Amino acid sequence: MVFDLIVNELQVPLTLEIATHVYVAILTDTGSFHYSSISPRTFDICRQCMEAVIDRGHRQAIFDSNNLGRLKLFGAVLSQMELDSTGGSRSSA
Repeated sequence: MVFDLIVNELQVPLTLEIATHVYVAILTDTGSFHYSSISPRTFDICRQCMEAVIDRGHRQAIFDSNNLGRLKLFGAVLSQMELDSTGGSRSSA
């Protein structure tokens, strides 16, 4: 994993920038920790990132930030969705 390469193999200090990128990558790859395949190691890496440099306000900013491009993407995806006869959704694209 990238974290192990950076921190253990290359022995690079865990800076704010590195910790933020690792944390956001894990956050997005795990669906905000919703997938069942998450291991204790995943949580341990996030703990190390948060203990090292990421404060509560910074973590909150990651979740609460949206930009125009992201909102347009959400709009485009939602505008293409349709409900099927069972109430489930499907993309019309």
